[in-house]
Amino acid sequence: MSNDLTQWTGNLTPLTAEALAAAVEQTGLSRTDTINRAVQMYAQLIQAHDEGNGWAVMVWNDAPAKKCVIEVNRPWWRFW
Repeated sequence: MSNDLTQWTGNLTPLTAEALAAAVEQTGLSRTDTINRAVQMYAQLIQAHDEGNGWAVMVWNDAPAKKCVIEVNRPWWRFW
């Protein structure tokens, strides 16, 4: 995996901007790190759902809870 960054410009809805600000405040991570983590989580959820797995487990060594388990076999999770 490369450490090269890809720069992009995007727009957030007000609700998403508030959620991003809250996540940054709660975690102490930068907006960049928070968005990177969110996109990686979303990709894992999609993969778990598409493979027919009922659960996605995410582990972060730098997080207080360390582990997050999410049920992904419900039809609504992917279509917010």
